[in-house]
Amino acid sequence: MMNNFSINFAATPTIGYLDVATMQLHWRNQVPDDDEVFQHLDQSIESGGFDWYFHGDIMLIPDPVPAAHRHWDQQVLVGQQTIPCVGRFILAFHYEVVGHVNVASSLTIPEFEHLQRELALG
Repeated sequence: MMNNFSINFAATPTIGYLDVATMQLHWRNQVPDDDEVFQHLDQSIESGGFDWYFHGDIMLIPDPVPAAHRHWDQQVLVGQQTIPCVGRFILAFHYEVVGHVNVASSLTIPEFEHLQRELALG
């Protein structure tokens, strides 16, 4: 888990979107900055920020806004890493570190396919 660096998001990135309720991973093309997922991140910044996790060159960001779902303490296993999620989704971006800034940009197709293979329910 990382929360001590800043993140710069690329404009309209293509992302992986894991729906926590259905545990389905979706490919979302060119997500605009006014989309609900970025609104949730913006909302959480006002109340203290959000956590993110790394899996290779993939940055995973669980929805920081609590939502009612069957398992209030939902956890998602990605490879050997357990990611808690209180909200409705987990986002996946390609990332690279430039200085002390994490640059979150469009997820690549090979990264999306890798993530599909690595997902398991926790």
